[in-house]
Order: sequence, then C-alpha cells, then structure tokens
Amino acid sequence: MQHEIHYSLKRHLETAFAGVPVVWVYDGVSLPAVKPFITVEQMQNNNAIISKGRESIETTFRFQIGLYAGNATEKDRMQSQINRSLIFEQITLYQTSISPVSAVGFFDAFVTSVVPIPWEEAEADTQKHKVYFTVEVPFTYGRNTII
Repeated sequence: MQHEIHYSLKRHLETAFAGVPVVWVYDGVSLPAVKPFITVEQMQNNNAIISKGRESIETTFRFQIGLYAGNATEKDRMQSQINRSLIFEQITLYQTSISPVSAVGFFDAFVTSVVPIPWEEAEADTQKHKVYFTVEVPFTYGRNTII
C-alpha cells in the first residue's frame, strides 16, 4: 500500500499543478535546478492493532511534501494551493502492482503541519523559499485485504 499511496500523491500533485515537476524522493535522487518544483518523500509509518487477534490493523502512512519556490510570493501562493488541494480534494488511489496502473478508489489526506524552512546558506540557492507539508493517510488492513 505504501507504493500505491506514494504514487497516488505524486500523480495528484502533478495533475493539480500541471507544468510543475513533482519529484519522488529516494536515496540518491537529484533535485531539479529550476524552480518551482514539488517533492514527495516517505516518512515514518505507524501501525495500530484495532481488533482482537490482529484481524484489523490501521497503518498511518506519512509523507513529506516539499515545495521549492522561486520567490516568496510564489511560495505563499503555491503553499495555499497545495494545502487546499490536499485537504479538500479526494485523491485517486492507483493500484501500481499490476500493469497498466489503474484507479481503484479514493482516499483523503490529512495535512498535520506546514513548516517553512529558513534559508541558512548563501551558496544553496535551492534551499531558498522552501516549505514542507506533513501529510498523513490512514489505511485499515484486514487479514484478507488485497492491494
């Protein structure tokens, strides 16, 4: 499910912000030199047993969505747009384990924090006008869940 949600968030942002690159962050990825761009990165997940005998488990998938803007005005505007898009729009869930990738449902994302990151190094132009969103997506598994 991790891969499906990660892919779905990336695709949702690509659709909502056509023309703005959305980068799947993984070890060794290179970020674009031209701003604006958006990143999607996995964070810590948590599991909670919600029924006897471990018949149902809820996993909270966490992601960090990064916005790297060209200037302060662009950052403020895009920050509001990303926040609204994640909070108020249902996100299409894609099944990525089969080809072709297909839509299998929808889910809601919860933005738990929006953190502007101050610029600290004069040489690091990529680090200017940056903000991170912490996004949580709860998912309940049963013993017979297929996806």
